[in-house]
Amino acid sequence: MQTPHEPEESEQGAPVEQGAPVEHELPVETAEQSAAYDSLIRSAHQEWAELEKSGDPSVSVSSGALAALKRSVRAEVRRGAQVAVPPTRRGPMSVSELTLHTVLRRAVDTVPDARSLRARVEYEEEDAASHGGRSGERGMPRAVTLRISVQLGSPGARDLVRLAEDVRGAVATALRRDLGIDPDRIDVHIEDLHDQ
Repeated sequence: MQTPHEPEESEQGAPVEQGAPVEHELPVETAEQSAAYDSLIRSAHQEWAELEKSGDPSVSVSSGALAALKRSVRAEVRRGAQVAVPPTRRGPMSVSELTLHTVLRRAVDTVPDARSLRARVEYEEEDAASHGGRSGERGMPRAVTLRISVQLGSPGARDLVRLAEDVRGAVATALRRDLGIDPDRIDVHIEDLHDQ
């Protein structure tokens, strides 16, 4: 421990002047030093670009790393955002938009004479704070719009109102059973008629 009379010493044992600036307190670099640093960075960029042009493997992304990156990007696009669903007894849960749309498509396709074309889902508005600030997440599904095709000449084509109700019931059951979701509305639009 130092007494007030003893001068402070540096790591090398030399006395340190009181009031002298330490390294991080020194004035910002001079214009010459700044220009030299900029020149160094510029030359590193040029050298890197030349190595890349010549095909030098030391500056190229490996094919394995590039393939992994591409798979990751494709998977994110394909799966879509996360969708909130009711929590289970073990905690919160979410599914991807792909999972939700797969449940919808399969439910429509279980109804004889109906074929799923596409679906649109409207979500409850939730701010990012409800997802821990993460983006790419949606609230609970509140409305589903299904566009379907019906087989020509089939029993379902003879009673389209009944077919639409069967589709609505199959989708409501699948959403409740598989994901615990009970949307306020399930609209069914018969958009096309198809042959076998």
